Amino acid sequence: MLYDKRNKELLEKDTVTLKKLEKETDDFIKEQIKLLKQAYERYNSISELENQSNELEMKSTAFSRSVKKTSKKLKDKYYRTLFMILFVVLVVFSIGYFTNK
Repeated sequence: MLYDKRNKELLEKDTVTLKKLEKETDDFIKEQIKLLKQAYERYNSISELENQSNELEMKSTAFSRSVKKTSKKLKDKYYRTLFMILFVVLVVFSIGYFTNK
């Protein structure tokens, strides 16, 4: 009898301890899942930021090339216009010079 009573007390004590451990384990697992989700979200946001950075870098490079091409075209137009003005001035002075002779 005494043996059964002692076993019963130990069983109840072990059951309480086991339930407490189960609760702590569940809480620990929930916390780990929460931390894992946060890490995954950070990884995703870092990946998104890297993708945006790469996209901006590509756009910047394309814009830089476009600016270089445009400046070259403007420079060519400037020299072409300057040459035409000088040519017209030369023709006008030539006509004036030959008509005065």
